[in-house]
Amino acid sequence: MKNIEIVNALNNLNTFVEHQRASRRSFLNVRGQFAIKANNEALMAKYKPYMETLNELKEKYNVTDGVEVENEEFTNELQDLLNIEVEDIALTKISDKDFFDGVTIDDIMLLDFMIG
Repeated sequence: MKNIEIVNALNNLNTFVEHQRASRRSFLNVRGQFAIKANNEALMAKYKPYMETLNELKEKYNVTDGVEVENEEFTNELQDLLNIEVEDIALTKISDKDFFDGVTIDDIMLLDFMIG
């Protein structure tokens, strides 16, 4: 997995959990709920060095969150950081049988990276 894929997977997990909370019901059985928590923890362990390096880059180039960046060197280094291949991450997989009836295709697609 590349850093960009880790960032996207974590964003997808958070969005899935937010949708689930907003609906006030579970979209997954207990096995699926466990997989969400296990995968979040595994991904966060690999995300931490990315985030630390990103913060160093922001400091180096005096970049503030929410401000459009016009620094080509920062953009190039950020692209390099996002494209770094991280050692394999052992993700807990789920199947279509772990989803409850009524879950939307949009929510299923959020977890596509862990369905297998």
